[in-house]
Amino acid sequence: SLACLALMAGGGTPERGNHAERIRKALAYLLKTANRRSGMIVANDGTGLGPLYEHSFGALFLTQVYGMLAAESRERDDVREALKRAIAMISQTQEENGSWQSNLAITANMWLALRNANTAGVNVEAISLERIVKYVDACALGEGRYGLAPRGGESGHDTYSTAAGLRILYGMGKKESDVAKKATEYLM
Repeated sequence: SLACLALMAGGGTPERGNHAERIRKALAYLLKTANRRSGMIVANDGTGLGPLYEHSFGALFLTQVYGMLAAESRERDDVREALKRAIAMISQTQEENGSWQSNLAITANMWLALRNANTAGVNVEAISLERIVKYVDACALGEGRYGLAPRGGESGHDTYSTAAGLRILYGMGKKESDVAKKATEYLM
């Protein structure tokens, strides 16, 4: 899914572009392996970061495909239904602290998938944006840095986790906040 997101960032869609065939094959594979009951989009945990990490990229891929198909007036029911199930699964697995798997990077991906799905016209329910912001705040380490989890999480990932926190803050319209400015300075 992540590779296809890169191909699509270059302008490819399942219908056109240099990588259309690859994107179509990946979409067919994803639709075949997605769990129809749970909505989970994971064939295996290829990264070791857990199924929700893999699911987040699968859901992002589906939001992009669905948005492009809808824009091209070639909406496909199978894509829409898989996306609806994937988004419902995301909503159902948000933890009380506002995160997914108590991991800021996974939380950023899930938040982005929810945002993209909502923009594409898919109903997004039972999600607490306020809890996500509180989780991002709890991951702040000071001096503009973020950890993957509250109180720092894993060490050595400050750049990665700071970028994830900043992505959420920017997307929620908080780019002018002091904490977002400090995080931007840290990353630059």
